[in-house]
Formats: sequence, structure tokens, C-alpha cells
Amino acid sequence: MMSLYQSIVEQNIGILKELDELDKIRLSVMSQLGILEDNLRLKAALIFQWIFRLYTQKMGEAYTIKMVRKMIK
Repeated sequence: MMSLYQSIVEQNIGILKELDELDKIRLSVMSQLGILEDNLRLKAALIFQWIFRLYTQKMGEAYTIKMVRKMIK
């Protein structure tokens, strides 16, 4: 039983290392592009994304795509 938990922990540690590496790469790319990380704007964007996903689930994907296309034109 202990080996099961140990293997799960080892897998999760591997995943955490990959996430850390991805975060380092993201920061490096942002730095190369001259983009500053603004936590307040990031938080606002994540909230908007969440609300937009809820809206899309409620109204339907096709309707939402049509609405966005009309807004862009």
C-alpha cells in the first residue's frame, strides 16, 4: 500500500517539476517580448475568461461564436 502512495507522490513531484519549467519558459518568453507581468491584469483576464466560459456553456458555443464574429466586424 505504501508503494502506491510513494508512486503517486513521485508522479506528482514530476508534474510539479514540469510546471515549474513551463513557468520559467513563460517568464523567459515574456521577458524576451518585453511584456511585463501585471498580476492585477492577469487576475482580471482570468476572471473574464471564467465568466466567458460560463456564458458559452449557458448560451451555446455556436451562438457565442456568431456573437463574437459580429462584434469583431
